[in-house]
Amino acid sequence: MKKFLKYFKSNLGLFLLDIICAVLIAVCNLCYPLIARKAQTSVINGKPLNSIIIIFVILFVIFALKAVFTYIVNYFGHIFGIKVQGQMRKDLFSHLQTLPVEYFDENKTGSIMSRIVNDLFEVSELFHHGPEDLLVSVMSIIGALVLIYLINPFLCLIVSCVVPLIILVVVLSRKSMLKAMYEQRVKTAEINSRIENSIGGIRVSKIFTAEERENKRFDERNNELINARKVSMWYVSKFHTILTFIMDMLYLLALTSGIIFYFYGKISAPDLTAFILYIVIMINPIKQFQTLFEEIQNGLTGIKRFNEIMAIKSEQGFSNTLEISSIESVEFKNVYFKYPKTDKYVLKDFSYTFLKGKTVAIVGESGGGKTTLASLILRFYDVEKGEILVNGINIKDISLKSLRENVSIVQQDIFLFDGTIKENIEFSKENATNQEILDSVEKADLTKFISSLPNGLETQVGERGVKLSGGQKQKISIARAFLKNPNFLILDEATSSLDRFSEIEIQSSLECLSKGRTNVIIAHRLSTISGADEILVINGNELAERGTHKQLMDKKGIYFNLYTKSEK
Repeated sequence: MKKFLKYFKSNLGLFLLDIICAVLIAVCNLCYPLIARKAQTSVINGKPLNSIIIIFVILFVIFALKAVFTYIVNYFGHIFGIKVQGQMRKDLFSHLQTLPVEYFDENKTGSIMSRIVNDLFEVSELFHHGPEDLLVSVMSIIGALVLIYLINPFLCLIVSCVVPLIILVVVLSRKSMLKAMYEQRVKTAEINSRIENSIGGIRVSKIFTAEERENKRFDERNNELINARKVSMWYVSKFHTILTFIMDMLYLLALTSGIIFYFYGKISAPDLTAFILYIVIMINPIKQFQTLFEEIQNGLTGIKRFNEIMAIKSEQGFSNTLEISSIESVEFKNVYFKYPKTDKYVLKDFSYTFLKGKTVAIVGESGGGKTTLASLILRFYDVEKGEILVNGINIKDISLKSLRENVSIVQQDIFLFDGTIKENIEFSKENATNQEILDSVEKADLTKFISSLPNGLETQVGERGVKLSGGQKQKISIARAFLKNPNFLILDEATSSLDRFSEIEIQSSLECLSKGRTNVIIAHRLSTISGADEILVINGNELAERGTHKQLMDKKGIYFNLYTKSEK
């Protein structure tokens, strides 16, 4: 819990205001039976009406003050919770930005979203209601017991016997409820992932008329959540039922013992009235404690899931201070690599040096490790054996920010953010000028297309660029690379998903983008790489052949066969 103290410290004023007002509400509640007792005593003793009216005026003032305190607790208390939730969400999102790609390979988007939104809401509710409700409940119960003791110590002793039972129920229920709440959170995250995945692929579902299959897959997750909530509600209902029964027994015990004490003259009628009112004051916090206990379990579950992500180490390299201004060379030395949680090597004993200003193409069968090379250059993963040297320096010693600022990549699967064309282009360069953006648009051959749009650069592209064609999205990606202006460029099958006409259009933009840079071209269509300075052929996770297009064709080896097949 020490980690969360900073959220309280940054909002300490609101927190203290909330707690002080909550304490004053408890004090107001405890004053009511005392004043009622005083009023009843005054009537019995035949005091003048004026003195009784003064008592009720005092009671009115107390209730008015309590209303003000209640407003402050409800409004400013929630503002405190909202601010804490916002700060935690910001910290969690910022930490997610630093996590390695491996984490996102293993975790579903919907599950991560559930942690950011659902879990943190429960945590904020705990931080807001938890301290104030717990304090008010404890103060009300202890205060009521103390005042009952002043009325009659034996009545206090009788009522106090119930408190250990309440504590026992809480202790015995805590572990099972916490486990059930955690499982419910997991299933909520899974159904969020299912929904996110299904909606993201809605066009594919419609193309293959797979609506019924999607419904069945959703039903599976939905039923799992229903069952998890049933288990959770079983524990919650059991807890509420037992606690409600104890409260009813407390009321019965108090009423019976109070009447008996009054019958034998141990207490007066005003004492009996005050005693019964204090029992009501005790019962209300116990009722509130039922809700509070559920909030605590939900909040603790959210805190646990929050801590699980925050405990994951950031990508190694963000704290490195060694920076580079450009990439002169990238050398792979006897590199072995396999993806996490797999046994098969994607690259084995791979050695090669990418030199400044050269264009190197990489070809091979699917799954042979071509795209993996791009991921290793960007240091999305670290090699298992061997090393990668950038400008003769081990890539692990270079600042990740500095490394990635010098590299740009145009991929086959273009990701566009939900926003405008301009926002997607300037994503590669913060604070880019309007002229720089327009220059990038022109170089990417986008000017004519954007001019034809009513809103020009301010046109919304839709989620993942759904409102644009494949060629248009690809050109925006190229414009993004132009704006970044890196000296090391990776083209990862940048035209393989396009039709022939679009490919010809894009190829011209790519050739313009490649000028004066170090280029690594991962290609599926081999006709686009014949002019490369050198071609690498990856086969069986190893570097099988290398040379120019002519040299490899003359060799009549793997490349020759691949090229011949692609031309048919």
